[in-house]
Amino acid sequence: MQIKQHLYGLEETANKNRSDISKLFNDIRNKIVERESTLKKQISETLEKEQIHFRKCISKLERQVETIRELKENKDMIGQESPIETLLLANDR
Repeated sequence: MQIKQHLYGLEETANKNRSDISKLFNDIRNKIVERESTLKKQISETLEKEQIHFRKCISKLERQVETIRELKENKDMIGQESPIETLLLANDR
């Protein structure tokens, strides 16, 4: 009788230990999934901020290239004028 009770106690302890281990590992899995989601969200937000930043830089550079092109065209046009024409047209530029 005592052996059966002891065996029953061991089975109960083993079942409790299995349950505790399952709970522990499920909690660990949930924390890992939560951390993974957080890191993925941070990566996505950082990517979006960097994309916005670089789009602004590209736009700024394109405007600068356009300004340089316009200045070069004006310089080339002025280079074809006589000195008197350049002086006469200076106020219009």
